[in-house]
Amino acid sequence: MLCERRNWHGEVMDELMRHVIIRDLIGVMVGDVLATTEARLQKIQAQSPEDIQRQPHNVIGYSADIARMTKELKAFLFANMYYSFRVVRMKTRAQRFLQQIFETLYDDPRQLPKECQADIKNHSLKRVIADYIASMTDRSAVIEYRRLFDPLMRP
Repeated sequence: MLCERRNWHGEVMDELMRHVIIRDLIGVMVGDVLATTEARLQKIQAQSPEDIQRQPHNVIGYSADIARMTKELKAFLFANMYYSFRVVRMKTRAQRFLQQIFETLYDDPRQLPKECQADIKNHSLKRVIADYIASMTDRSAVIEYRRLFDPLMRP
């Protein structure tokens, strides 16, 4: 069964339809970059990479129409999605969550796995902890958090 989602107008839009729209949008954008770049290359008749580097403007890029639409799309996404209160809340929680893990491990590196503790000889403690956290999946980060802070969780 496909997941039911609603579009910006409140209409039901299934997962497949959303995938098709995104795929088609990317196809239009890639096609535009290829066509626009080919036309610009023909216009300047570049014979070497240096000829392209000497151009006052980017040779590779969108046409004016697609560039304008892309700018409008980005503005819309930032206003209505990336900076929506729900996304900002999730981002803030994730930052706090990871910061608490980092600070706890920094305050007492003995809580790191043995192989990470051994790596402190070769790298700074901050680097070792950052690499350790970066290697985690979302699920393993949640488990690590619970191991560090949940008194009922086994270490």
